[in-house]
Amino acid sequence: RGDPKPSEPELMFTHVTLLPPPMPSPSIWTYKPWWCQPWSILLTGLGLIAGSWLLFHLWWLTLLVGLPVTAWMVYFLVIYPRVSDG
Repeated sequence: RGDPKPSEPELMFTHVTLLPPPMPSPSIWTYKPWWCQPWSILLTGLGLIAGSWLLFHLWWLTLLVGLPVTAWMVYFLVIYPRVSDG
């Protein structure tokens, strides 16, 4: 009639491991200098976009600045961390 039930001592040792739990891998931001941290990337990108508008008040120039800067921010704040985590 199926497998016999394990005894209580067997149950106590089924979940015991001799290995320590795996250490969480450090964030990629741990290895980056201050000028390459998420807050500095975000502030620099937003500052460039806002600065182009505040200086020139030309929507097409702000768009011309904003598109590559936004792509740069998306790459370094979204894509690169996901790829580097595996």
